[in-house]
Amino acid sequence: MADNAQTRLPDNADAEDLNAGPQSTRDRTIHGTILPWIITLLVAVLFAGIGLALGCLFAASRAPDPVEAPPQTPPFLMQTLQEDSSATDTEKNWYYELEPVTVNLDEPSFRHHVRASVTLEIGSGLEPSKGRAFLERKKMLMVNRLTISLAGLNREDLRGEGRIEKVQLRIRDALNEELFGGSEPHVRQVLLKHLAVQ
Repeated sequence: MADNAQTRLPDNADAEDLNAGPQSTRDRTIHGTILPWIITLLVAVLFAGIGLALGCLFAASRAPDPVEAPPQTPPFLMQTLQEDSSATDTEKNWYYELEPVTVNLDEPSFRHHVRASVTLEIGSGLEPSKGRAFLERKKMLMVNRLTISLAGLNREDLRGEGRIEKVQLRIRDALNEELFGGSEPHVRQVLLKHLAVQ
């Protein structure tokens, strides 16, 4: 009877499963652990290929036309450029020199200061003889405005050509506002003779 119990097959077992033996367990292991990884890898490669193909497709559609016309300057800008070029004609303009100023920079420690000497380029719209007399009367106001403009700066504002040009424009606009208010501005440029951060 004991032999009968060992040879009796379970109700749900097939004869083929019993004949296969250890081979069946190995196949189940391959199907159970390796097959999902292989499928994942194939899907990743498929999506990478699709992404590459779409990238190439969109890159080709964004290629610039080889025969592209250069951008045209708008008429109002051309007129402004012509007015500026005639206004800054150095033969007609004249210069006025301000006394040097020394100002602490806008830093918490007040350890650094800037020393600046500037010359103003005045447009030809202001007659030199009358203009010099006017600027002499306003000299203290101009030095004050220059000092205030420089006091709002820090060391980073005075590094590099682009930043120094912004400082020049800022000083020019402040002086024009101080001297001429709402009328035509006559200070064309602020020329830096000397600028030292110490």
